[in-house]
Amino acid sequence: MKNYQVEVIYKMPNGSQAKVSVHVTASSTSEAESQARERVTGTVISARAKEMR
Repeated sequence: MKNYQVEVIYKMPNGSQAKVSVHVTASSTSEAESQARERVTGTVISARAKEMR
């Protein structure tokens, strides 16, 4: 398991866009992005994970 920082851009229920950084522990980049998407309330536009050192 590795630590990832995932930057998520999403549309909030009121229609405005927001960006948040989520820290997760996962076994792969795609799993990290998936976990971060589940933590955001709203419509996810993009999620990009970077492995933390």
